[in-house]
Amino acid sequence: MRTTYHDTPMESYAVCWLPQADGALAHLSRELTGWCPDLRMSYDHSADAFLPDSNALFCNIRRFGLIGMIRRPFVLRDGSNALEIESALNRVAETMPGFDTPPFELAWTGSYLALAPNASCGALQALSRRVGTKTDPFDANGRQRSSKGWRPVVHDGGMRSPGGLRTVDADDFHVPLTDPISREKAVNIAPHLRKAMHQVGLRGGRVDEIVLIGDPGGGRRAQVLHAAALGESDDDEPRGDDGPGSDHPFAPRIVQL
Repeated sequence: MRTTYHDTPMESYAVCWLPQADGALAHLSRELTGWCPDLRMSYDHSADAFLPDSNALFCNIRRFGLIGMIRRPFVLRDGSNALEIESALNRVAETMPGFDTPPFELAWTGSYLALAPNASCGALQALSRRVGTKTDPFDANGRQRSSKGWRPVVHDGGMRSPGGLRTVDADDFHVPLTDPISREKAVNIAPHLRKAMHQVGLRGGRVDEIVLIGDPGGGRRAQVLHAAALGESDDDEPRGDDGPGSDHPFAPRIVQL
């Protein structure tokens, strides 16, 4: 478990997956923006942007990096603190084994383009559910969120929008790519993004830890506050809706991002 202590107050918090800094998603970031905005590293200006209007398309990547949203940003409830969230994530991680995601595909959330798993993932579903349950008490809107039911990671095949983009819900696990754009713009740039994904050999990802990030606001760069490594547990092993014997990614396959 790693924690970064700091004196900067955070406007909001999120629980995420950070891909490998030297893997395909990092290379994809360089292709798209000319930058490698990994939250745990300095910016890398080593490449030219893939698209001429990258500055307008990928502002959020520069702030947050390429991150997989396990729990969307939330405001801390009065009387709670980030250390309590970190302890809760440690407890989740202790009973969750690492796993591989299915391959990523380009998807449309209704307001921006993202990467999303192309198949159901029981491990992601279990992780999302546990993180949601354990962090609800620290969310200023936790009771309201819980009363509506925490939406776990699901995959129903999705609906295809123009341009062959699968539509995913913003509450499902995904890796945001662009800032909010029009559907027409999304359709126009989708072939370029798919080409970049192919060039870097993007497949799935290995989830070995869950990370708490904080947004200080004001357009400043988000910060990694804590990382909890997933471990093996002989009891209380989570199973997703795939059920025993199904092809879900608990097996320790090595997938290089």
